[in-house]
Order: sequence, then C-alpha cells, then structure tokens
Amino acid sequence: MNRSSCVLLIAMLILVMAAVKSSGSLVLADGLRKKGVLEDASQIHQYALYGNVEKLTKALERDPTLIEVRDAHGLTPLHAAATGGSRKTAEVLVEFKANPNSRANDGATPLHVAAQQGSVEVVQVLLMASANPNLKNKSGLTPKELARKSGHQAVVRVLEDLGQKKP
Repeated sequence: MNRSSCVLLIAMLILVMAAVKSSGSLVLADGLRKKGVLEDASQIHQYALYGNVEKLTKALERDPTLIEVRDAHGLTPLHAAATGGSRKTAEVLVEFKANPNSRANDGATPLHVAAQQGSVEVVQVLLMASANPNLKNKSGLTPKELARKSGHQAVVRVLEDLGQKKP
C-alpha cells in the first residue's frame, strides 16, 4: 500500500468514526435498517405528525417500543402528534401508552407543544391522559404560558378551567 492510499484510508476511517460519534453506531443502524426497525422509527414521527392513524397503528402493533422513540431533538411520536394537531392520532398514541409527560431536549412535553400550536382537542386528550400542566420547559414556561404567549386563548381557558376544578 502506498502513502497516498494510506492517507486516503485514514481519512475515510476518521470520517466513519465521526459519523459513528455523531449519529450512534453505524453498524447498529445498518442492522436495524435491514430489520425494518430504523425505517419505522424514522417514519413513526411522520405518521404521527400527519395523522396517518392506520400506518401509525400498524407500526406500533409490529413494534410497541416505537411509542417512545425519539428524534434528534428528543421528540416522541406524541410530540409530533401534538404538532400536527390530530386528536385521533393523540388518542391512538395514548392508547398505546405514550408518556404524556415525556420531555424533549428543550424540556417541552407534548402538552407544551399542543398548547403552543393552539390545539384544544389535543390538549384535552393529553390532560385526560394525566399530562402535568405545571411542568416547565427549559425556558421556564408552562403550557398555559406558552399558549398565552402564542395567542391561543381557547387553550388558556381549558388550562385555567382545569386549575379551577382542583381544590
């Protein structure tokens, strides 16, 4: 092997090591992709975001562990459903035991996301699933404060009504 081949090989190894460090194990990812798991894991967020209940349900029936899979921002499928605003999608995820208090990297729960999006129906589903309305994200804001800041008064009212019902 000549010097330039060695340099090229070393450069390629460095790139592979950097990719492994930044994205996890390439070997593991390749194995998961071959088994169809990684494809589901990357797609489950899209199914939840766009309200594709049929594909979401099939994926979760095949692999229930996908319920808490996280993307690069720490978002779960329930966070994605809250972004999309589909009540039915949120209900399906809750039925599959999604954690309504799971936190993304920024500390946001699905309730924070739904409140900021102004999705009253998803907020109601999450509250019925025991989402904690008093949790603060890393910016120190509760879901109600995010809803108010985003101009979603209907969500603010739902969250205020909840506070009035408790002793």
